[in-house]
Amino acid sequence: MTRTTLDGSMTQSHAPVVDAEAPTLDFDAMYRDAHGDASKVPWARSGPNPFVEEWLNRDACTALRPGARVVVTGCGLGDDVALFADRGYDVLGLDLSPTAIEWARQRFPDHAGRFECADLTSLPSRLARRFDLVVEAYTLQAVPFAARGAIAAGVASLVRPHGALLTVCRTRSEDDIPSPADPPPYPLTEKELCDLMSAYGLSPACEPWIGPSSEDPSFVRLRMVFRRSAV
Repeated sequence: MTRTTLDGSMTQSHAPVVDAEAPTLDFDAMYRDAHGDASKVPWARSGPNPFVEEWLNRDACTALRPGARVVVTGCGLGDDVALFADRGYDVLGLDLSPTAIEWARQRFPDHAGRFECADLTSLPSRLARRFDLVVEAYTLQAVPFAARGAIAAGVASLVRPHGALLTVCRTRSEDDIPSPADPPPYPLTEKELCDLMSAYGLSPACEPWIGPSSEDPSFVRLRMVFRRSAV
C-alpha cells in the first residue's frame, strides 16, 4: 500500500475527500475506513512528529516553563500529545475527527482525558488564548486554499499573550505554486506562513528552520516559531 512520507505528503489515492460544495475535507472518513489499522491512515506514524520532537529536545527549555499549557491541533492518533504529556506539560489534543479522538484515547489510556474533538473554525470560547504553546504540524498544508485563513485564525486564537506557536509544514519555492485542484498537501512558503499568522497577531520569534527530509530529500520542510505580544 502506498504511504505518505513523514512530512505529511499524500498520494492521490490516499488524499482525503474534498467536499465540492464547501472548503472542508472528510478526514473522519479516512479514520473510519481504516477500521483500527493505523497503516491505512496515510499521515499516521508510529511515533511523534520528528520535527516537533527535535524542537522539544533542543529549544523547549528556553521557550517553555515547566508544566506549561500546550495544545496540539489536528492531533490525529495522539503521539505528539503523549510526547508532551510524558515530558510533564499540561497538554490537550484537538482533532476534528471523532474517530481519531476515540482511537487516540484507546492508544494512550493514561492520557485519555487529554483528547478532545473540536473544529478549529468554531472553537469553544473557554479555549481562547489559553495556551503557552500551540503545536500545528501539517494541518494548514492539508486544507484547501479557501479554508486556510479560517484554520489559521482558529490556531492563532489558542495562543495566550506572550505565548508561542510552533508550526511545521512542507515548503516550496515562491514560483512553484500548487494548484487548488491538486490533492493535498499544499506546501507553504515562509512568506505565506508569516502573512497568515501576522493577520492574527503573531510574529516570528526566531529564524525559520528549513531542511530536507532524511527519508526523501525531495521534500523540504519549514519549521517556525511565532509569538503573540502582550496584547
